[in-house]
Amino acid sequence: MFPWQAYTAHHGVQLMRPVPLGAAAVHIAEECLSAAAATYYKQAGPYHTGGWAVHPLVAPDGDPVQQFPVAGRPYLPTPHLNSLPFVSDFLASLPGELRRVRLSRLAPGQSIMWHLDDFEGKTNEFVARLHLPLVSHKACLITLSHVTRHWPPGELWCADFRFPHTVVNSWTRDRLHLVIDLAPSARYLTVLAELFGDDLQGPSRRDHIAVCASLLRDWRMGNKLSTCDRDDV
Repeated sequence: MFPWQAYTAHHGVQLMRPVPLGAAAVHIAEECLSAAAATYYKQAGPYHTGGWAVHPLVAPDGDPVQQFPVAGRPYLPTPHLNSLPFVSDFLASLPGELRRVRLSRLAPGQSIMWHLDDFEGKTNEFVARLHLPLVSHKACLITLSHVTRHWPPGELWCADFRFPHTVVNSWTRDRLHLVIDLAPSARYLTVLAELFGDDLQGPSRRDHIAVCASLLRDWRMGNKLSTCDRDDV
């Protein structure tokens, strides 16, 4: 067990929760699969083995090649979203303002290595990240600090990716998720707080995040790895 895993396990930090999905997941999946052969861009950053690519649907200025959050820039649909009406309607129904939205594809036998995401450090706002698995298998696993799960297709999950996490696809096919960054409404923040049993913006959670970031940084330095542990993915 890594130090940050031991820490969050000891403190009982709730890291991921399924959330109600108020849309027809099958139609969303069908549309996204129809776009599966479209242009994907290799995910920037050092924290994967080369088989991770994204297909942006909402991005800063609607630029389909802009992968990272940009403070002060409007988040607009990319041309890719125009052909996905079910996805567009689903996104419009979410309780908050959209930030980045992407199809995220991880190739067979590939992995995303330990890192944590720092959207707030770039934009100074809290963002809830939602995952809707579209194509997956029990051999596709996400480990968020001390918790390892397979997220089945058709379930919507919210997870706190400010904590260290890693993903592996040991399946023989691509793992495909719809990944949504949402600046939640005040009411939805309350819903999330009830689901997680914690204020996601509260000082206690922020303290836990800071400790885990420090533990990850120390581990990287001790193993002579890149100390750039925050990758806005």
